[in-house]
Amino acid sequence: MTFKIFIIIIGLLTIGLTPTFGQQEYTDQEFYENQKDNKAVRPKSKFKFRKKRYIKKINFTQIDTNAVYLTIYSDSSYTYMRFFKDAVFQSGSYKSKPSGQELENLTYGVWRCYTMTRKGLLVVAIPKKFEMDSKWIYYFGNIYSDKFEFTHYHMSLLTLGSSPGYLQTPWTFNKQAVGFKNRKYEWK
Repeated sequence: MTFKIFIIIIGLLTIGLTPTFGQQEYTDQEFYENQKDNKAVRPKSKFKFRKKRYIKKINFTQIDTNAVYLTIYSDSSYTYMRFFKDAVFQSGSYKSKPSGQELENLTYGVWRCYTMTRKGLLVVAIPKKFEMDSKWIYYFGNIYSDKFEFTHYHMSLLTLGSSPGYLQTPWTFNKQAVGFKNRKYEWK
């Protein structure tokens, strides 16, 4: 019996899967370096939504900090967003639905800041590097009781100001309640 388990583990390791975190598409460091090269990793001091006046606008009856919001892409990969009082963690992609241990992992992903508008729209700031020299994309989304959907965005361009755009299909994140052990974070 133990020999069969040994052979299975050797087989999984050979094809690049490990028993823990086997569904991550990249290692933590590979993902972080890739995001850093694309200018998607910024210190918290660079986000304007980190200021108290933006944090005060957040309605925590609409955003659940005791849950993750999962989405599945067209290539069948999963990512999630986990909200904290003054930041949101956007995970890297997973090959299958992340488990409890992987939902606790706050190293495989990038940090963002968020706020809400007066109309109740969720706004998440995502730094991007584009050929047209865009510094930021602000995704706007509607919040529902069991999900939120990003429906449009604004690109912050250096010379032209803000340029709006609409997503052809809404980017939907479905709520999944989780009993977290780790409620503190360290911005990386």
